[in-house]
Amino acid sequence: MPGSDPTPQREVPGAAPVRASEDTDQAWGDRPASGSGENDERLRRDVPPHWG
Repeated sequence: MPGSDPTPQREVPGAAPVRASEDTDQAWGDRPASGSGENDERLRRDVPPHWG
């Protein structure tokens, strides 16, 4: 169907979810995750104690 995602998100029992092609930083016009900045690194470090 025109305008639909040819690779929609799917679930595989017992496996991690697979992201749809439109569910990426690049699809939303953001920079790729590999080019994460200082704020991204800080957010990864500063998590609540119960997350660790």
